[in-house]
Amino acid sequence: MRSKMRNLFIVLILSLAMTITACDLISSQSQLERMISSGKYTEALDYYLDHKSDIKKQDAAQAFEEALDNMYEGYLAGTVEADDIEDYIDDLERVGSNPLDSYGSRILENITEIEISRDAFEDAETLFASSNYSEALLEYRLVIREDPNYETAQTRIDECIENYKTEMMQEAADYAGSNNYESAIDTLNELTAVIGSDSDVTDALNNYYDQHSDYLFQTAQEMADSQQYDEAISFLEENNEYIVDETQYDLTVAEYEDSAAQLLLQSNNVAELVSSGDYDNAFSILNTIGQLYPNAESYIQQLSETEDAYTEAELAIIQGFIDDSDYESAYDECVSALNRVPGRSELVTQRDYCEQRLPVSLDVCFNSGETMYDISAGEIVTDLFGNSYDAGSNCFVFYEDNDFTLSIAGTADYYLNCNYDVLTLAITPEDEYTDGYTGTPVFRIYGDDDVIYEQTVSNRSTPTEFEVNVSGVTWLTLEYEVPGPDYVSVPLIIVNPELSSN
Repeated sequence: MRSKMRNLFIVLILSLAMTITACDLISSQSQLERMISSGKYTEALDYYLDHKSDIKKQDAAQAFEEALDNMYEGYLAGTVEADDIEDYIDDLERVGSNPLDSYGSRILENITEIEISRDAFEDAETLFASSNYSEALLEYRLVIREDPNYETAQTRIDECIENYKTEMMQEAADYAGSNNYESAIDTLNELTAVIGSDSDVTDALNNYYDQHSDYLFQTAQEMADSQQYDEAISFLEENNEYIVDETQYDLTVAEYEDSAAQLLLQSNNVAELVSSGDYDNAFSILNTIGQLYPNAESYIQQLSETEDAYTEAELAIIQGFIDDSDYESAYDECVSALNRVPGRSELVTQRDYCEQRLPVSLDVCFNSGETMYDISAGEIVTDLFGNSYDAGSNCFVFYEDNDFTLSIAGTADYYLNCNYDVLTLAITPEDEYTDGYTGTPVFRIYGDDDVIYEQTVSNRSTPTEFEVNVSGVTWLTLEYEVPGPDYVSVPLIIVNPELSSN
């Protein structure tokens, strides 16, 4: 029985100890919260630091967040200074709670925004009092909703817009009254940039643009009436941004350009130059006008008429050359004319016709000559009469074999395929003609094995050009025969052999 009583006594003692400990813990947390509720924030922090073993850090952090909320509300109401909150947040770092530190940082960010907002409101009030509505409006718009001055700022914004609009609209009207529409437009654009879109401002702007456009066209027309077309065009170009009707602008500029072109055409008598056949001067003047007014109708029409007349005159000249079978001159005339009037189909047709009949060097055709050679680069060959021929000349040299035979003949065959009508060339001995040679060399031309030309060669054979009819010839053969019992050296120069068609 005594033993049971002792055990019961021990249980009661332990229960009492646990109850006292729980009461102490509740008492410390409650004490901290009571201090915060009564605004004793510093004492609450000191108390926590002295009893932090009795209070959970998480519970303490929540309590101090409430303290910061209370201080922030006091700040908004104007009873707590921002510096006091900042100092207290610094002190709360001693709690060692990251969530509490983050919460304090957000409070400081809010306070910074409020401080900027309050400064803006104070500046705005000063500007508003001095009637500087545009600057005041910018500052009022910086006031945030959390700022107690927000509602007042919104009212002031409406007042600023109305006052600034009245002021600027009147200023624009004054400018327009003195025909200074550009300043009127700039003033209203400046107003729009500050207050935003406004139907009254838009209507006034459109009105001033219309009036300014009319004024610009009227001024330009006064210049054009005095034949100052370039000045009128430049004036409109410089003020194009203020012209509403782009179609009217394009038509007016085109009209002035055409009038300017007509003036130049008349003053330079271009039509008379064309009728007299002075195309060089006519095209020179037209080129100048075209650089200035390329889209002017009068210029385009005169250019077309001049090109037609010039082409007709050139075709007559070209036809004259063709009638004389002078295809080289006809071709050159075509090319020259096409440089001035590119793409004219009549001239292109004649050019192509003549090009097919231009003389070509004989060596464009296949040849099988073994006793002739082309003059190589850097080599110069001289005939008996002192004429020199080089690799740039259309020439080649016939020579004889080194055998001691009674008669030596060199030949060269060319495949004409009946494509040509005339062979033009000249022949003359090279200056190596052997002194004292008494033989009579002979130069022959064969058309399909029939002799169609023959000429004896001597030291008097000058390089005189002649023609040979090669119509219908498939194979053309040149032959140079040097008779004599002894070795002789009588090279023959074939000068500028060319084929042409009729």
